[in-house]
Amino acid sequence: MKSYAPKTMAELPASLAALTPESKIVGGGTDFVIRLHSGAVQPDALCYLGHIPELKKIEKQGDTISVGAYCTMTQMEHDPIVREYLPALMDAAADVGSLQIRNNGTIGGNLGNASPAGDLIPVMYLYDAKVEIASPNGTRIVPVTDVILRPGKTILEANEAFIRFLFPVPAF
Repeated sequence: MKSYAPKTMAELPASLAALTPESKIVGGGTDFVIRLHSGAVQPDALCYLGHIPELKKIEKQGDTISVGAYCTMTQMEHDPIVREYLPALMDAAADVGSLQIRNNGTIGGNLGNASPAGDLIPVMYLYDAKVEIASPNGTRIVPVTDVILRPGKTILEANEAFIRFLFPVPAF
């Protein structure tokens, strides 16, 4: 099995270009590892983007809160920006599974699994969040409400990945 682990945003497009429809992008792996061990998925390659520092940042940029796709539930639960501007996201992240799951599970994986039980998805809808999606050819920004096609299926192509979530700063 091939593996890719870009360390910078500049390396990301080449790693994504190498992926096939059988490849998997892995974050915290909380759901993926179970599917892998059960034989439900047999990827030809894995791509881990968690070494890219920008994908783990939470920042206020003007009237937008940017949350990297590899931010964990624990990180969102304790981040002062999330606490101040996105308290429902903080609460939802704090309620996800066990401490082990919160320490590894990511916001990107929560949406990427497209599970009806995705704890953060209703909160992303509530805050009218958008997601930035990277591909070998650049990026695009899509409303989170347009990402899930059906349970377990998103609009992502095989060579695309969530890189950050954009939340408007609430007016209150």
